[in-house]
Amino acid sequence: MDRQIGRLLQNGEWLCPILLAAGLVLILWLCRKNRHFIPRGARQWTATSLLALTAMLAGGGWYFALTANRAMDRRLDALTFRLLADDSVHRVSEFRGRVRGRGAEAALTAHPY
Repeated sequence: MDRQIGRLLQNGEWLCPILLAAGLVLILWLCRKNRHFIPRGARQWTATSLLALTAMLAGGGWYFALTANRAMDRRLDALTFRLLADDSVHRVSEFRGRVRGRGAEAALTAHPY
């Protein structure tokens, strides 16, 4: 579960809007020949309901990804630490964009247990 939430936070800002748009487009395509775009028959109702559920979940995931990423960015910008070498105080936001390599990514995603 933790891995899926991590993927949603990393890819949710671009993946969820695509899923939302695809669900809505498929609903319109499925009901395009019907009067007032109302589904006819059990198959159309089932397909439309599943696509609507997919679109709602994608919209919720998109909102979650945006708000969670913004909240984490604000908290990380305020995070301070002291260097052991000279006891100077620094903020994490000073190092934004300077951290490269797989080691930094692994350190951020490592579990403490």
